[in-house]
Amino acid sequence: MRKGILLLTIVYYMTMTANAQHEITALNLTIQNPKDVYSVAQAGKGLAFLFKTNKQYQTIILSDDFNEQRTTVYKRSANEKKEEILGGLIDSIYAVFYFHHPKSNILSQLKVNRITGEQSYEKFFVLQPKEQVLKGFNMDGKFYLITVMQYKNDVNVYTISPHIATLEADMYNMQFPTFYGRLSRKSDGSEEAKPIAIDDINPETVNTIRTVHSDKKLYHYNGKIFFTFDDADRTHLIEIDTYKKTSVYKKLNFTLERTANVSRQQGNSFISDNTLFRISMNPDQMNLTVLNLDTMSMLATYNIFPEENEVNIANSPIIQQGIIVGFDNNDEKIIRKPSQFFKKALGGNIAIVVNKTANNKLAIQIGSYEEFTVYKGAGTGMPISSGSSFSPYSTASLGYGYPAFGYSSYFPNSGPTMTRINLVHFESLFDNNFIHLEGNVPKSAMQKITDFKEDKFGPAGPEVNNTIAYKQNVVLGYLNKRTNKFQLLEFKK
Repeated sequence: MRKGILLLTIVYYMTMTANAQHEITALNLTIQNPKDVYSVAQAGKGLAFLFKTNKQYQTIILSDDFNEQRTTVYKRSANEKKEEILGGLIDSIYAVFYFHHPKSNILSQLKVNRITGEQSYEKFFVLQPKEQVLKGFNMDGKFYLITVMQYKNDVNVYTISPHIATLEADMYNMQFPTFYGRLSRKSDGSEEAKPIAIDDINPETVNTIRTVHSDKKLYHYNGKIFFTFDDADRTHLIEIDTYKKTSVYKKLNFTLERTANVSRQQGNSFISDNTLFRISMNPDQMNLTVLNLDTMSMLATYNIFPEENEVNIANSPIIQQGIIVGFDNNDEKIIRKPSQFFKKALGGNIAIVVNKTANNKLAIQIGSYEEFTVYKGAGTGMPISSGSSFSPYSTASLGYGYPAFGYSSYFPNSGPTMTRINLVHFESLFDNNFIHLEGNVPKSAMQKITDFKEDKFGPAGPEVNNTIAYKQNVVLGYLNKRTNKFQLLEFKK
């Protein structure tokens, strides 16, 4: 393998079988036609599901061995219909779901006592007028809520008690100058659908490039909260220690050996087990670097060049996919030359995800993601938005077999739309010392679930479904509309 040069600068400021699944149970719903379902789980404590209609919530609590323990129904008032769910938690006494009303900025909770079956709904806190909700999550048996003051780099971290509706608040000033601006805008500069947004990475979930590909991510585990913001040549890292009540900002600069096409460089990162995996790429070189976040020492580095005969860290073929969400005519083909991979990958937004396998190895997926919206129907075919540069007149050159809709010269900009996703990716396998291994990458639970849903329901999948990690497995739930039951299946990670 050719060795490239990677310069790292740190600036910081203290402040079952392959496709087998196991059927668990079917939950009987008393409400009709739920539109959404949310779930919380904690090993040893059990699981809880919240089903939502326009008028009601139904909560179903399962014990650790998946036996149904409690079922409650709550009738929502007209004002509560506009609430957005933040998340929830479950312990030995309660299952709690938390909500936020975006207009009034009121926080509320729906709490079910799993011992007595008593149910209560309570509005318990009002955020400041310019305080914007970023994310809520369960960490180490506590529920945390992160808010950001509008146009400021101040972050509030709330810890909410499940037993009494009280909050402990801590404020941190982010030393990253463009923190709020990055949260409010996408990588292409366009505004987010919500005032602020970030990809929330659950450490228990199996991730893929299709589900996680943003240049801004949030991680939380062992009392620590990490923000990452990726640029072409650097990663901005913010670490909040909720126990020590401190925050640290670090700027990690990544320089490739070949810089003739530095203007076309892209970068993306992923954190797993306090280790940062960073991919940097331009038309002449791709580099994978592994860093220890405690010591900021480099643990491994690998380089790939387009003129080589193969991508020597790839354990799978390089797959190119064209997906039209909800349609059967999805395309897939294999790319054989690294030079083709470089061209296709840099046509989208490069991304990396890291997952642990059952035998404690690391499965790393590297590639790129592009999503855009197009009009469908007679006389249409023009993309109306994209996560990266895209020309409607060069679609055929992408090699995705893009279907023709109507006449190529007629773009009325009207009618129903559909979502187009372009993916290019390969998988690599490493040991826990970050040494590349030979052999096949085991199929992940999420890939097994994707295969199951496509086989059973087609590309569109079930309309109401939910996945949640539980112990060493991932649980898929989907609604059977004919029986009004929510079927639960278990897939090994």
